[in-house]
Amino acid sequence: MSNDTTNVLRDFDFCLAITQQTINRQISDLWDRWLRDSRLTEGTTLKVFPVSPLGKQSPLGIQAELAPLSVNFVVPNGKPGQVEVTMHLKSGEVTYANTSEPDDNGMPTIAKCSIQNWQYTFLAQLSQQQDSLDTLRNRSADAAASVQQALQKTGQPISHFEIESLLMDFTNLETQPSATKTWSPRTIPAGALQQASVCLNTILPQRAGKFLLGTIVRRNRAAGPTPTFAVTSTAVRVYQERADRDASTLNYVGMFSGHPMPSGIDAAFVRMSDNWVDSAAMWRANGQLAGVMAISRASFLDNHLIPMFSRALGVPAVPVGNGSWSFTNGQDRQHRTKDLVKRYHKTGFSYKLVVTPTPGTNQLRLTGRIASYYHYDAYTLDMGFLGGNDHTEWMYFNGHRDIASSVRLVEQNGGSGFHIRADIPNSGYFGGVVVDRNTVGGFAVVTNGLGSAGKALGLLGNSPEEILSSAMHQQLSGITQHLNQILQHLDLQLNHQTFVPPGGGEMNYSNVRFSHAGDLLCDAQYKR
Repeated sequence: MSNDTTNVLRDFDFCLAITQQTINRQISDLWDRWLRDSRLTEGTTLKVFPVSPLGKQSPLGIQAELAPLSVNFVVPNGKPGQVEVTMHLKSGEVTYANTSEPDDNGMPTIAKCSIQNWQYTFLAQLSQQQDSLDTLRNRSADAAASVQQALQKTGQPISHFEIESLLMDFTNLETQPSATKTWSPRTIPAGALQQASVCLNTILPQRAGKFLLGTIVRRNRAAGPTPTFAVTSTAVRVYQERADRDASTLNYVGMFSGHPMPSGIDAAFVRMSDNWVDSAAMWRANGQLAGVMAISRASFLDNHLIPMFSRALGVPAVPVGNGSWSFTNGQDRQHRTKDLVKRYHKTGFSYKLVVTPTPGTNQLRLTGRIASYYHYDAYTLDMGFLGGNDHTEWMYFNGHRDIASSVRLVEQNGGSGFHIRADIPNSGYFGGVVVDRNTVGGFAVVTNGLGSAGKALGLLGNSPEEILSSAMHQQLSGITQHLNQILQHLDLQLNHQTFVPPGGGEMNYSNVRFSHAGDLLCDAQYKR
């Protein structure tokens, strides 16, 4: 049993949770390219000396070598979609007005303060914005190339899809009511801090603008009918894991195939109060675990796989607790003949199939039983006042075969996108015949009539096991055929959408398993 989330996807069809650790690693990987595209720096050097309307450059300003910025999703009392951003200034110098040491005329002197591993922290807002390939290319050529490649894999026209980018907005830092801006270390002179803050507060909105945190491709509902598992709407929020900030997640949630989003999205997020990614598993994976994809039980089991069972078996699915469904059916037949005696033949079958997802594994357990019986009675003819109707011989056979098997779900990543299919068991679904009742009496003992007993009903066999097996053969074959048909046609395709990380590439998925609530979980890995 894995240490998976206790979250339940009641309000959304899916959730893709990407760890803060992964986001920061991607930011680090693409840092040089982002600086180049943003026009924030010259190379990796930030140089800000304000210029007056008359074109005169101020002697006061900042010149600093920047290291990759980092994002922290844990923002106590923050607004939805608000994140904490830290800029890392490795080295450089701030030129500032030193009011604590005025000149002979009482005017501030110009002082310089060396920068050594300073950090500037502020709040930024996440926002989603519709893009085209051209506008996305202006943000990130690598992301646009990955999106174009993903669209080509679908074999569908580009007009069938929408491109939405997730942006970290640096354009409105000053007007955020709850924004906080702090510096470290604490020993920086106040004048230097003030000058550096003025420069950064000015330059970030002007040049940095919006930082691309990721892009999602989804189906356009206006383009016509959509596949069952095609994403058609999304929203983004963050989950704050205070015990381990790196395990905090950026959560893409949404709906499949045109299903409406819940009316209270923020309240729906609050109901998912557990982490999606186990911190210990994340660290054991040594950076290979980017996050988790979750598909709701309602989407995969309740509304997709279980109805496939119902249609194939021709009976309704009945929830029976413990996340299981039951399918039952049965039939009885009888035949009467009269020669020297009256003969009554009865046979029948019944079955119960229970389907149960096994938490922490990729297995669906198939359990239950198919039972059959053959009953034979013979009576002497009715001879009126002379008597008759004597019970002269009888055979009663009852038995069953247990259903005890499991089906594994397997993932496939490839040129056509991500699929989940079923692995049909080689050993079949049924155990051997168990005789529960074997009663033979009267003349049937003397005549040893087993060989011909069930022929009137088309049952063949020279033993109770063979007769019972014959009684359930047709139904057993039908159930086997139906189960194979269901599993052969099970194909959960997620190739009509893709998530593109900030620097391009794609997400691959593995380790398919059920959560405790029956949601389907997959580990996500970043692939460039």
